[in-house]
Amino acid sequence: MKTKKLILMQLSLFAWTALFSAQTTQEQADSIVSERLNGETQLYIVYAKEDVQKDMIITSVAGERLKMNYSCWVYYIHYADSGQGRYLIVKESNGNLLEVNAKSGAEPDDLAEWRIVPIEIFFTEFSIGVASGGGCRWSINNINFNNQIVVFNNNEELGNYIDCSVGSFPEIDFENYSLIRATWGTPSSSSVIEKIQLLKISVNEYILNIEFRQKSADLFWQSWIKTIRVPKLHENSIATLKVSRAL
Repeated sequence: MKTKKLILMQLSLFAWTALFSAQTTQEQADSIVSERLNGETQLYIVYAKEDVQKDMIITSVAGERLKMNYSCWVYYIHYADSGQGRYLIVKESNGNLLEVNAKSGAEPDDLAEWRIVPIEIFFTEFSIGVASGGGCRWSINNINFNNQIVVFNNNEELGNYIDCSVGSFPEIDFENYSLIRATWGTPSSSSVIEKIQLLKISVNEYILNIEFRQKSADLFWQSWIKTIRVPKLHENSIATLKVSRAL
């Protein structure tokens, strides 16, 4: 009998542990919200309640008072130009996402106490040489390998940084996209890039994180140029480059 009870207790503990581990973490909830906002064209800031909320009431754009009677991660998206906002609610138990447009002027009273969420911006890598059939390259006169970052929002700006021996550089759809070029150096010629990540940290501020791994102790300097294409950035956007060695 004791053996059966022990087995049942172990099974119950296993089931409880599996249920607990299946719950959505704050980091996972942040990723869900980040993916949902990917490609958003309006200027916005993402705020989040620091802890899981178990009983919260929000007011919709229709004036309805909605009560969240389940454990969830709560986010408020503030749109800078219009002053409007909406809630993104991530259910803790399964990660399901609920969107509610907020009533005008009904943003949380304690919004200043919410944390600002860095949102990852998805991108594609872009090569001037490959895209143009190899006839174009970055002008050496406009390259600084001391952690420089340049944001291009139109073809005229881009043309000032490119030299073409054959043909011309391809036109970019700057109505919908921007280009970000990063130039930096690493102390070893055997360095490899481990990670490139673009984060939106405020209405018009971005951080481009680049991690590299040094594979040997040689001291030959290596120069890097990376260009990424991202959803259209605001003309006044500021991007900062952070280069670090992977642990």
